[in-house]
Amino acid sequence: MPLLSANIILCENVLTEKTEMSSAIRLLDVLRLAPGTNNAHLFAITRVYSQPGDFGQHTLRITANDRNAGLITQAPDYRFQYGYRIDPSGPGGFVLTTEFNIDVSLLRLPTTCVVNAFLDSQLVAHTPLTLSR
Repeated sequence: MPLLSANIILCENVLTEKTEMSSAIRLLDVLRLAPGTNNAHLFAITRVYSQPGDFGQHTLRITANDRNAGLITQAPDYRFQYGYRIDPSGPGGFVLTTEFNIDVSLLRLPTTCVVNAFLDSQLVAHTPLTLSR
């Protein structure tokens, strides 16, 4: 089944309520690090939606890459099935929250990296993040 949509939101923190609803706290496109800080901490909230009727298994991989597509860090692959809790005949949906701790001691700041979402090994969404002091 073809993908309907995919997006990534970067944020400083995520609030998850008892109802499993999530709120992105302090959206990021630039993360300014204090002098001497060697760790960039952030969350990526990735949302993917399928065309109706996709009940198969899928794999989602979230990575952070430099401008030359070199890997900075990646989360473990996450296997899932789309959910259809509200409307079984509508589009399926899935949300993955990924926590990143990027070691910036190996990077030359300021730098812009790209956070990518790969669904079943296909790039489906990407968003930039600039790291600076």
